[in-house]
Amino acid sequence: MDMTTINEDIVIVGAGLAGLTTALGLHRLGVRSLVLESSDSLRLTGYALTLWPNGWRALDAVGVGDNLREKSVRIIGYKVASRDSKAPTSEADVNLRKLEIRCVRRKDLLESLEKELPQGTIRYSSKVVSIEESAKFKLIYLADGSLVRTKVLIGCDGVNSKVANWLALESPVSAGGRSSIRGIVEYPDGHVFEPKVHTYIGGVKAGFGFEDGVILARCLSEALLTKQRGNMKETDDEDYVKMENGLKRYSQERKWRSFSLISIAYVVGWIQGSDSKVMGFLRKKFLARFTLGTMVRMAQFDCGKLVFT
Repeated sequence: MDMTTINEDIVIVGAGLAGLTTALGLHRLGVRSLVLESSDSLRLTGYALTLWPNGWRALDAVGVGDNLREKSVRIIGYKVASRDSKAPTSEADVNLRKLEIRCVRRKDLLESLEKELPQGTIRYSSKVVSIEESAKFKLIYLADGSLVRTKVLIGCDGVNSKVANWLALESPVSAGGRSSIRGIVEYPDGHVFEPKVHTYIGGVKAGFGFEDGVILARCLSEALLTKQRGNMKETDDEDYVKMENGLKRYSQERKWRSFSLISIAYVVGWIQGSDSKVMGFLRKKFLARFTLGTMVRMAQFDCGKLVFT
């Protein structure tokens, strides 16, 4: 059987939230991309997500925010209690009405993003088998025998990422023995619960993402749009250099934001997972204030608009 070869400037592996947001961001700027998804359709199973203001700004940037607001539940408060005593900790009932924090189904998020993409952007049943590099191009071999040739390869394919393995990135590490269980419960006849986040601290924590896609789309668009807008004399080498510079700008722009997110998540996780009696006391009395204050500060981030200049 002859191998089918597909040529695309930008290829995204994984049609999850990150992959579709990036593809839609590029589309809004007039740049085509191809999304490779191993399953035969969108993976709509999963839970609901609580999105803070930074997430809604990103969804607004790609044009799906208003549609999703109609399908979401706005969170108005944040309650924290000790798992053992059930007694409220400091800052136990915080009013969040001034912030746009909404709970939305993962299914609604994926469907809204997919609906806005041009037909053919997502290529389903496209499992990546291996990746090679040939000069300035990446060669992606698929399980169906197809070959995809691209200038830019973006990995959004989760924990067991083929792209991450090809880049020789380190495997994901355990978060200190902690795990997260998320779910959604249906109440056909209604319920009496307030729309508040409820968190239990100590041993187990139970609780009632999109910037990168927007910023990456904006940084990558300049090189391709310059060529598409009349500069057809530009060589592939010049085109490659511009896209490489775009990726470098993305890396610089996201470096400190990513460092802050990872550092804060590590510190909070360490405090929550500690078995020390002293740390347990501090956790019950002060962690709620620290956690919520940090979340609010991080959530004020604005990824900006998708505008080509």
